[in-house]
Amino acid sequence: TQDYNQGGSVRVFDNAANIFVPVKHVRVKARRFFKLANTYTNDNGNFYISKKYRKKAALIIKFENSQGVKVRGITGALKVWEYIQLLEKECGMFERSALTNAQLTVYYSTNTNSYAALQWTAAHCLNTSFDMRAYCQARGLPTPQGMNVWISSAITSNAAAPMLRAMTGSELVKAVEYMFPGAAATIIKIVRRIVPDVTMRLNGTMRTASNVSETFFHEFAHAQHYFEVGPGYWVPYIGYIVANRGYGSKTTSGAGRVAVGEAWGFFIGATFNEQKYSSLSNNIATRHRRFLENQRRDDAVPVAFDGTNSRGWIPWGLLHDMTDVGEPTATGINDQVSGYSATTIFRGFRASPYATTVPSLRNNILNTNGFAQQTQVNTLTTSYGW
Repeated sequence: TQDYNQGGSVRVFDNAANIFVPVKHVRVKARRFFKLANTYTNDNGNFYISKKYRKKAALIIKFENSQGVKVRGITGALKVWEYIQLLEKECGMFERSALTNAQLTVYYSTNTNSYAALQWTAAHCLNTSFDMRAYCQARGLPTPQGMNVWISSAITSNAAAPMLRAMTGSELVKAVEYMFPGAAATIIKIVRRIVPDVTMRLNGTMRTASNVSETFFHEFAHAQHYFEVGPGYWVPYIGYIVANRGYGSKTTSGAGRVAVGEAWGFFIGATFNEQKYSSLSNNIATRHRRFLENQRRDDAVPVAFDGTNSRGWIPWGLLHDMTDVGEPTATGINDQVSGYSATTIFRGFRASPYATTVPSLRNNILNTNGFAQQTQVNTLTTSYGW
């Protein structure tokens, strides 16, 4: 009787570009009774398992990748096992020659309370993690790795990067109670051991793949920032969001730290997602470009976007304007800065003392870049209301 090696590909449906895309570097597990084997897909979503199986074996997608990003899916506050085990998808039993060319597909689901929806979101999360690494490496930016991600239809807030492993004691309890409203005390005890770094909540109508990837780019950018500044910076950041149940107002004490951190999140989220979709959907890429280029100062709201023009007191447009040439007249922004990049801007986020206001971020950027275009950078920052 012939023995067969298992191989094939893993793909997920992108409902924004209306195509199937490979799931990159996700773990695939083969199982037949007590005979187990694991591997990861490659850049093209293909996998090969060297261990041979006779007649048939089951294939399972485990939603973690080779960069140490682990995804848990939670459908109920009291389903304790979901907090502990990784999200997975059992793809069925494959027999004989089908073992050598198995196509594992993760489909889109509109039912946000289903495991299918969690699996679909997790596949795009891992793809975004892979793309984040590639885009950062191309720019010489540090890459966040080894993160716990929770995707939930039941308990988490919309999306956040609490980096809860930085928390201890009462700060952790307060953060958990905010991130997971209604969680029982026993759940809080459990998550102390497996607390998430990044969370996403599936609400109502399912998001598109482009929304999901932009959100994860944004949250991974926060993780990138955290790994530079550490818990001493991050605990007050999360504490502010917990106390104000969001971004608060521009005049709220501590809002400067939010303006700094969220500016990087929104900037990277839109910049990287524009790059991701530039070859998949011109409409999506254009939308992200408009979000970055068309920001107007608005001291009354933190962030708003109508698909063409954006506004808010969080200055993501400031960071973008430092990298581009020119400015749409309608924004009212005085932008004479060019020649900076995401890499040279991030020097300002990494510099000590860490920036807790937009002016201190501006000073850090200038200090770490030889005061390039100092007058123009000062004018641009003032134009955004800082």
